[in-house]
Amino acid sequence: MATGLIGMLATGTAWPGPADAAAAAPLLEEGTRLMQEGRYAEACPKLEQSQQLDPNLDTLLRLGDRFEQNGQLARAWATFQSATTTGPDAGEDERTKVAQARAQKLEAMVPKLVVDVGPDARVPGLAVMRGDVDVPAASWGVPIPVDPGEHVMTATAPGRKPWSRSIVLAPANPPVTLKVPVLVPESSPTAMTPQAPVAAPPPNAPVAPPPIEPEQSARPGDSQRTWAMVPGTVGMAGLLVGVVYGLDAKNKDEDADAHCGIGGDPDACDQVGARLRDEARDAATVSTASLILGGLGLGAGVVLYLSAPSGEPAPQATAPVRVAPSLGRHHSGVVLAGRF
Repeated sequence: MATGLIGMLATGTAWPGPADAAAAAPLLEEGTRLMQEGRYAEACPKLEQSQQLDPNLDTLLRLGDRFEQNGQLARAWATFQSATTTGPDAGEDERTKVAQARAQKLEAMVPKLVVDVGPDARVPGLAVMRGDVDVPAASWGVPIPVDPGEHVMTATAPGRKPWSRSIVLAPANPPVTLKVPVLVPESSPTAMTPQAPVAAPPPNAPVAPPPIEPEQSARPGDSQRTWAMVPGTVGMAGLLVGVVYGLDAKNKDEDADAHCGIGGDPDACDQVGARLRDEARDAATVSTASLILGGLGLGAGVVLYLSAPSGEPAPQATAPVRVAPSLGRHHSGVVLAGRF
């Protein structure tokens, strides 16, 4: 809206009549009130519409101040620039001097963007946009004042894939150059390769049946070997739990020895020693049960795996696998015996 307003002023559009001025007055009053309340986003449309109906320096100065307060530095600078050449006493009125000073102050703060479109990238129908604002070819290669913040640049052309890039501009920075690449042509549809005509068989000619491809059957015993992994995995987990609890029982039993042997009796323990002995006994029970179950599961998995048919000549008979727990005062484990 500000760009259209400045363009109208720069091209010397005729000043509106009294009816327009009367309609602009309440808009100017409402926009001013909203600015005083800090509601800049609501004030801007009121002031811009008032300026279009009845252009004057006061409205331009309010608009420029509103844009600057809202962080729209490029719009604020352009609005103050327009105010320096607006009105019958442009250049002499104190308000135009204020506008000129404000514009000079903002000029160094306004970010500038250079859109670089090389000769190879200037394909027919190329359109470059900054958000929803068109960047005409006349502006390519020229530093364009823009508001600070993030801007999405896009480029499109007939028969080409669109291109986009996000760029963030900060106040008081040197001009930033954004190069628009050569747009990639749209991929053409794959051409259909003509097929050679197939000759029809003569009448009553015998038709050969289609070849039968041999089915690839699974090797004998594959399913059994797969299922053997289930008890084997569970057995390994049980053995691991048994070992962990066995080590815990051993450590607590050793710690209890320091609190037992009162009066020469190895079973006479103080309160701490009695508690450690009980905890060691519980851990040993869990360890023993886990080792037994784990050993049985692992043994079952090994038996299932080894007994699965392989489709090859049967190997020599092997001794059955035996699994037995090995328990002691300071150790626990499992014995796996057999011939493999």
